Amino acid sequence: MIVEIRTYTFRSGTMAQYLAAFHRIGFALQKKHLGQCLGFLTSETGPIEQVVQIFGYESWEDRDHRRAALYADASFKAMSEELHPLIQSKDSQIFRSVPFAAP
Repeated sequence: MIVEIRTYTFRSGTMAQYLAAFHRIGFALQKKHLGQCLGFLTSETGPIEQVVQIFGYESWEDRDHRRAALYADASFKAMSEELHPLIQSKDSQIFRSVPFAAP
């Protein structure tokens, strides 16, 4: 299993706007294309104004295929154009499960 953890840090005061728009269209699009959402979290301590999205994939190839389908979706492109100006920074980490602890 491959797990991708994406952390978005928002410009001060813009996270609520992002969450509203993402609730309206983005989350359904991601679930449609990316599949298994393991977590969609907001920060309460440490760095604030952050959203963490966690998705699981069967393999690296599965991830590549699913993300390509998401990026090809016109609705996702339009939403991204609206929401990208709210983002201050992005970070993506990909983890591979070890054989003795695979889900």
